[in-house]
Amino acid sequence: MKKRSSEKKWIPFWADKWLWGSMRIECTIEERAIWIDLLALGTKDDGFIRANEDIPYPVEQLAGMLRIPKDRLQKGINKFVRIKKLTRLQNKTLYITEWKKYQLTDRHKRRVMSEKKDTVAAKEDPILDKNREEENRKEDKNILCEKEFQLLWKAWPKEGRFDSKETLKKLKAIHKQGKLDLFKKVTNGYLQFLHHKEANENFPQKAKHLKTWMNNWEGEREQYENFKYEQRL
Repeated sequence: MKKRSSEKKWIPFWADKWLWGSMRIECTIEERAIWIDLLALGTKDDGFIRANEDIPYPVEQLAGMLRIPKDRLQKGINKFVRIKKLTRLQNKTLYITEWKKYQLTDRHKRRVMSEKKDTVAAKEDPILDKNREEENRKEDKNILCEKEFQLLWKAWPKEGRFDSKETLKKLKAIHKQGKLDLFKKVTNGYLQFLHHKEANENFPQKAKHLKTWMNNWEGEREQYENFKYEQRL
């Protein structure tokens, strides 16, 4: 049996990605709950979900471990494989497809180590501590905008994606104005509206160009800010 990792006891939980990512549109509440359980189980084996390297968990055993009805778990797993959240390998074992994205980056690890060293030094040099805080704030803003851009670019329909550099620039301007959270809420409502038109009305509505949306999103606030997609029964 593969030796389990003794170091990986947790994974970073990226709150914005969870709140605003595509999974909230693609999956039901129940499926999202199952996904969190599978992520937690994946920490035991570097992203793999399996009894050992060659043998998958029988679905009955996995359902018992996670206290999930067998049929619901199987349905969830099939859904995650279909939307490429899970990969089913040739030997039928499962793997979290983008497991690396659930890890801390080397850059972040270096920053944490650097902050620990600076904390000791700052006790003797308050000026260093102040300068470091300012640098961290600037770096945090850049990292946040880059992450938010990647999420936005991935979630937006392909036919509306043009000029990524200009899009990132506009996103930074929105963040500088202190409107990033509101922008994400209105944008998420618009994307759910598009999904609603296709799924419930069988009318695939062409998405606006992303740059156009970013120029005019505040004018769309009333219509989309609180829009939530609900699957028709």
